[in-house]
Amino acid sequence: MKRGFLAALLLSGASFALACSDTTSTAGAAGLSGTYDVVLSNQLVFVTSQDRDELRVLDLTRSPREFLPAPNPLEPLAIPVIARPDSLIRDVGYDATGNDVSGPYIYARSSGGRGISVVAADRARLNEVTRLATGQLITAFAAHAPVADGSPSVLYYALQTRPEAAEQLCGPFGGGVVMRQDLPGPEGFDAAALPPALPVFCLKPADTVLSMITLPRGPT
Repeated sequence: MKRGFLAALLLSGASFALACSDTTSTAGAAGLSGTYDVVLSNQLVFVTSQDRDELRVLDLTRSPREFLPAPNPLEPLAIPVIARPDSLIRDVGYDATGNDVSGPYIYARSSGGRGISVVAADRARLNEVTRLATGQLITAFAAHAPVADGSPSVLYYALQTRPEAAEQLCGPFGGGVVMRQDLPGPEGFDAAALPPALPVFCLKPADTVLSMITLPRGPT
């Protein structure tokens, strides 16, 4: 990882149970069915709906609390993302007192998928800025918010098998790899100018990462 980056990346080989199961499905006023994951960012709750390739957004500042409306006020806002999203994360940063703060993005992926949707989390934007195609099965992901103005958000994702880009670090044989993708801020985002994803951690053949989290780095 880059020097001075104030985060530690924890990897776990044990998955955690989702709050909702495949057999439990409810539909509320927003028409959601099969809500597999939610994530809170800046008083907005992003919600998956696995029967639709989109996210809905619940505004916690409204009373009563309700989903943000679309340009057509008869419908809730829907953010198109990858097919069948069932896992969400947000950029997580830490202030001087160690409290976590949200960054500019949330990320969506689907089980068994090879892509990640990057969604601008600011209520003035709320759109998918790009889709990252990894070429390999993604097993986990985590993200760190920018550490300073002008710094990128940093997305980490674990792949079950390593791509060619990781062979120089990890070798051509073996298990998967954890990759790092730097992402500039949503203002003037240019997907064509994204830097390449870089390998940061090589896995043994029998190892698979099922969950990850970013933490502030301790004193050095």
